[in-house]
This record gives sequence, structure tokens and C-alpha cells, in this order.
Amino acid sequence: MDFKLFHFVSENWLQAIGVTLFHSLWIGVVLSVITAVMMLLTRKSSAALRYQLLTGCLCLFVLAIGITLYMELNRTSISSSAAATTIHLKKNSEVTIQTLQQQITKAPIDISGKVDQLLNLWNSYAAQIVLIWFLIICAKSVHLLLGLNTIFYLKRNKIFEAGKLWENKLIALADQLEIRQKVKIVQSGIAEVPMVVGHFKPLILIPLGLLNGLSMAEVEAILCHELAHIKRRDYLVNLLQSFIEIIFFFNPAILWLSKLIRTERENCCDDIALTCVADKKSYVKALLSCQEFQMNTPEYAMALTGRKSDLLNRVSRMLFNTKSTLNKMEKTVLTLAMVFVFLFSAAFSNAENKQVAPVKKQILNQDTAKKKLQKIVPSQSSTTTQAKNVTIIKAQLSAKEQAEMDEAEAKFAAAQKEYEANEQKYKLNEKEYAKNEAKYALAEKEYVKNQLKYKAHQDKYAKDEVAYQQNEQRHQAAEDQHKRDAKRYSQDSLRYEKYKKDIYPQTPATPQPLAHGMASPAPIQPIVSPISPLSPVNAKAKPLPATRPAPLSEINPISPTTPATPSTTIAPIKGTSKAATSSRKSISITDGGDVDSDELSDRINNELLKDGIISQTKQLSYKLDKDGLCVNGKKQSEEISSKYKLKYLKASTSALLYNYEVNTK
Repeated sequence: MDFKLFHFVSENWLQAIGVTLFHSLWIGVVLSVITAVMMLLTRKSSAALRYQLLTGCLCLFVLAIGITLYMELNRTSISSSAAATTIHLKKNSEVTIQTLQQQITKAPIDISGKVDQLLNLWNSYAAQIVLIWFLIICAKSVHLLLGLNTIFYLKRNKIFEAGKLWENKLIALADQLEIRQKVKIVQSGIAEVPMVVGHFKPLILIPLGLLNGLSMAEVEAILCHELAHIKRRDYLVNLLQSFIEIIFFFNPAILWLSKLIRTERENCCDDIALTCVADKKSYVKALLSCQEFQMNTPEYAMALTGRKSDLLNRVSRMLFNTKSTLNKMEKTVLTLAMVFVFLFSAAFSNAENKQVAPVKKQILNQDTAKKKLQKIVPSQSSTTTQAKNVTIIKAQLSAKEQAEMDEAEAKFAAAQKEYEANEQKYKLNEKEYAKNEAKYALAEKEYVKNQLKYKAHQDKYAKDEVAYQQNEQRHQAAEDQHKRDAKRYSQDSLRYEKYKKDIYPQTPATPQPLAHGMASPAPIQPIVSPISPLSPVNAKAKPLPATRPAPLSEINPISPTTPATPSTTIAPIKGTSKAATSSRKSISITDGGDVDSDELSDRINNELLKDGIISQTKQLSYKLDKDGLCVNGKKQSEEISSKYKLKYLKASTSALLYNYEVNTK
């Protein structure tokens, strides 16, 4: 399978990462030797000092790996550029160089050669190795995320308050340890052992029922241990340490160093907790009680207890003041590592010493041959005198030496011609490259211009689209308004026709002239409109139905022809009223929607009567619009106008005009 199909990273990065992983193995061996020596030398020192030294060793390893990766990236980039610019000559022009390389590589290399072969084999499979390494890192990262999700689940589910007593006690202990962070304590129905989670907002989880099952001194010891983790910021350090373990999961030295760091971390917290507790036995008893609760502790939380063997070592250290040191297995591995490092260093030093003498001898031989060749072969700038000297030297040489010299001259001339031809090709290629570079620059500028034009057109199109949408909305609103106006105009036309029929009398027919000799008929008595009955005294007049206002120019009907006056006087129709009355009411509403004009005018009239603005609805006219209320030609106050506008006008563009006249004849 060709792993070069995966173009996630460049070839230089693949080679550099692969070589760095290879070097991390022997760097880890050296680190383990340093760590073991340090553990032996500091077995009587405090746990805090050992923890700092171990953490420093881990940081030193990370720094060494970073420097190695940087150097490998530079080396691979230089090798790639050199390979790209190498001019390959023919075999005849490479004889001297190949001979020198063969003579140098014949020197004994022993173990260093084997290491180089192993490194070359590793580099040949660098892509596969890096791919497998990356996949395992992804799997372990998923495991890390699941662990963090478990901690998040513990902080959010089955949480119960610990009580004011323990909250106040926790605050007092935090002040005693000079912790400035706000720390909370809760009881958890899921946690099996006391632990602290979170860095910025630390939270101490106590198993449900543990506070009631232990004494006050034992609970205080547990809280002191967890507060010690918070004070030392162990949660963040543990998370960073977990990332390093994921990246170098294949390196046993890093895993062993990480285990030592975790052990010394718990020892440091034990020492801090003992300074706050009066009796060691109470703290040890609390550890043993918590061990009974423990079933499965989250990997990325700071728990009080660990494995049983670790707990036994901690108890022994506190009770008997025993110092932690290397066990038998660790000492054996340390001895083997030291022997390996010693042999490896000695092998490389011997190999280098053996290679010095042959290389020096070869260089001296090459210098001697070069001097002889300079004496025999003339340079390109030789003069005629030098050519004569060469001819004399050739005559003095033997036939064999002369043949060798001729062969060397022929090879040199061929190599020189080959070099000149390649030089010409290189210059032509350089000129072609310059032309292509100029074309590319022009094309790039044109592309940038086109991109700017496209962006400008795109912005203009977006603005036009917005303007089009706005115009479309305005057009739709105007069309809707036109439909409403047409509907209102149709309704007003019907009302006007009805009003016209009710108010204006029909035009009588024109009388025909009488035939000759016919007697004139008696004149027809004109129809008299019925007299409206008088309204009772102090009774409110019932408003008439609203009618459409008269048009701007109204054509009065033609008066009928007055008939001939009869000889006898016609008696008037008897009635209860002494005089006939006629009334006329007009209402105009602008932008009133579907509101009934009669009903609206009645409501306004009643409101005017109620407010005391008018005393009767006869001979009444008023106008209500955005400018205010004007009744019978008198403009009302701003307060009354605002009241009527707010109550009866639907919009600022609405207006209402009312006129009611009563004529008495």
C-alpha cells in the first residue's frame, strides 16, 4: 500500500516525526537513568523536592523532543533542496568521487553502522509508523474525552448539599492553608471515594454517607488532603501529564516517570494534610475507611486513595517514616539501562576513532594525486609556453604513464564538456523559469482584479436585490390600498345613490299641449311631503343614518314646470305640525377601514353630549383628524383632542367629517 496517498502532512514532516519518535526511545533510556540516580540520591529528601525534580525531568524530556523535531525538520528541508539542485554527471565524470566514497565507506563502523541501518529501515517505513502512531493517539484521546465527560457527569448528577457545618469547616481549613479560590463541598451518590474535580472552580465530592460514618477528625483529614491538591494545582498538572502520556504511550521510560510523579504527588498532599491534623492515626484511619468505599475512581480526578499497594506504602511512610526508593525490579532495569548506555557510547567512540585514520590517509592520497594531476594536466587558462612544457613532460614519461595521462585528460575533457552543456541547459531553464514567473505574476494580478470586480458586482447585486424587495413590498402595499379604496368608493357610491333618491324629488313629466277645442283639465294638486311629527319636549333626537357626502360638483335637478293655477284654492292637508321640517346629514371617513360610519358618528355624538361639548345633535358639525377636534367651528383643547384621536382614529392619516343640518319651513 502506498501511504503517500494520504496528503495530510508533507513528506518532510513525516520523516521528521518518524525520526523524532525513534530518537525518543534512547532519550527516554537516558532520562530513566537520570531519574533513577536522582531517586537514589534524594531518598532522604522531602516529597516536595522529589516531586519538583521529577516534574523537571519530564519537562526536560519534552524540551529535548522539541529540539530534536526542530533539527530534523531543518535537516530534511536542507536535504530536499540539495537533492533538487544536484547536477547529475555521467559515470565517466564520477569515477574519482565514487572511488573516494568507496574507500571512505570501507572503514569499519561496527555498531554505529548497525544503528544507521536500523534508522534507515525506520525511515523507509516512516509514513506507516506515523500513521499507526496517530491512530493510537486518536483512540487514547477519545478515552481521555470520555474520562473528562465522566467527571462532568459526576459534577452534575446525584449531588446533595453537605450542610452548613461542613461548608463552614471547609472555609476555615482553606483559610488555614491560604487558599484564595472559592471551594465547594457536596455529597455525591455516584462517587466511591473522596475526590476533587475542576481547576478554576474546584469541587470536592464526598461519597454519600461517608460524612456520617467517620469522625470529625477523620473528615477534617480528608478535606485537608483534597485542599492540598487544590493548593498545589494538581488537577491541571495531572491533565497535562495525561497529554504527554498519550503522545509517548510507546515509551516505557515516560510511563514509569509519570507513575513516580503521581506517587510523589500523593506524598506531598499527605505531608500537607498532616500539618493540619493533630493525630496521624486519624488520617491513616480515614485512608483505610475510604479504601473500603473505593470501587472505580475516575482517572483524571484527584482521588484520596489509589491502589492497595500504593496505599500501603503511603501508610508505612507516614507511620514509620520510611523513604520511598526503587524496588528490585526498578533497580534491575536501571542496571541494564546503564550498561546499555555505556556499551552504546563506547561503540560509537571506537567506531569514530577507527574511521579517523583511513579518512586522513585517503585525504593525503587525494591531495598527492591532485598535485600530480596539476603538474601534468594544464588548466583552461594555460598559455602556449605551458603547452610546450606539457609536451616535454609527456616525452619524458614512459608509455604506460603517458597512456594513463591521456586517458585522464580525455575523461577530464568529457566531464568539462558535460558540465558546460549542463550549464547552458541550466541558464536556458532559468530564463524560461523567469518568463513563467512573470506570466504567473501577471495572471495573479489579473485574478486579484477579477476577484475585486466580482466582489463589487456581488455587493451591487445584493443592494439591488434589497431595493427590489423593498419596491415589491411598496408596490404590494399600494395595490392593497388601491383595492381598499376601490371597495370603499363602491360602498360610498351606493350610499350616495340612495341618498340622492331620498333627498331629491323625481322630475315630473313635461305636460303635453292640448288639442284645439279641448277644455283644460283641472290642475293636478302637487304632492305634498308628509309632515314629520314633532319630537316630544326634552327628548333626545334619534340620529339619522349616515349618508355619503355630496360630490364636489353636484348637478341640481331641473325644476318641474309649474302647473296652471286653479280657479279654486286648494285647502292644505291638515296635520299636527304647523311647519314642515327637512334634515340633511353627511359623514365622511378617510381610511376608516370597514367601520360603520353611522355607528361611529353615533358613538362620537354621545361622547360629545356626555362631555358637555354640545347640547344637541341638530345643527351639528365637527371635524376630527390628526390636527385635533373642531366642533361647530370651535377648536377644542389639546387634552380633549388627544382623547378623541386616540379613541376614534385608527391611524395618523385617518380623518372624520360630520355635518347635520335641520331646516324648518
